[in-house]
Amino acid sequence: MRAVAPLSLLIALAPSLPAPGATDPGVWRGLVSTSYTPALNRCVPDVNSAITALDARGTASGFHYAGAPALDGLFRHFQGITRLPHPGGTWLAVSRSGSPRAVAIVGPNGVVSEITAPDGQTHAGGIQALGEILAVPYEHKAGRSVIMLYDVTDASHPRIIYELDRSEVPAPSAPGHASAVALTRLADGRVALIVGVRSSRVLDLYVSNQADLSAPGLEFKLVATLANAVEGRFQSQNLVTQCDGSLFLIGTYNNGFPGPRMGADMIRWYRLGQNANGAVRLEAMGKRKVTCRYCNFGAAAGVYVAPAGDLILYGIEHRDTGPNRTVYYEEFRARSMQSGLPSGG
Repeated sequence: MRAVAPLSLLIALAPSLPAPGATDPGVWRGLVSTSYTPALNRCVPDVNSAITALDARGTASGFHYAGAPALDGLFRHFQGITRLPHPGGTWLAVSRSGSPRAVAIVGPNGVVSEITAPDGQTHAGGIQALGEILAVPYEHKAGRSVIMLYDVTDASHPRIIYELDRSEVPAPSAPGHASAVALTRLADGRVALIVGVRSSRVLDLYVSNQADLSAPGLEFKLVATLANAVEGRFQSQNLVTQCDGSLFLIGTYNNGFPGPRMGADMIRWYRLGQNANGAVRLEAMGKRKVTCRYCNFGAAAGVYVAPAGDLILYGIEHRDTGPNRTVYYEEFRARSMQSGLPSGG
């Protein structure tokens, strides 16, 4: 297990901001880091340019997933993919529906461990990692959804940090729905978490009451709910911090139904801000499509920021279609990076 740098050292460098409240979520600015730390993700110099520069075609790779029940049928498929900042190659977390073995941690040589879903939860949705913290939404449409935070520093033994119970969220949200989750650190070190409801047609925004996610007394407070704030039915969504502190929500989806391969694989991105009255708003910044040969954004996609600041996009196929239960995924890098690996991995 790799040691995690004390979070207190990180927070000491963060400016002081007023505590987010129920109607005033504070300044939606991210905590900026230009180097790797297990406590947060590296910033991107220019999010708009980074997404625009991505090559329209990815590089295919794969892994064997023969240990878990097969994925079959239209609605039983991979639901989320995110890259973890482990050294020594590409490490991924992959979520799925239709099995208690809801999340697989995949190393360079294959599946290292699996995470079991909470009791009664059969659908793990779109995921994101914040340093060594993995956020996974689980839903059961009969009426209960939860967000689980795991410490994945030791990839072979993921550890539960926190469970956010959403059984009492008010309309227009829905207690039984949590289709995707995104998270980042605000400038004061606390964690902002956005839950997508019904493919992000509704967005619930939470903020933690403290920066240290492992300290006693951790709570996440619902500070805002946005309805119809984004276009497209996001299957996955990620929060990314630009190096000037701006926060961006990046959503991915396939605009055809049913999947797979019935529509275009799309990316839309928005900048977080707030109106004069303090209400949270999302400003549309752009959209584009990429071309999956094997992956499908109606299953899952997710972005990763390499140590050098390069933004990399990952997509995974709808289900395990390869020989001997091989799962294909694709990696989309900037066109200037296609001739070789970028500095920083």
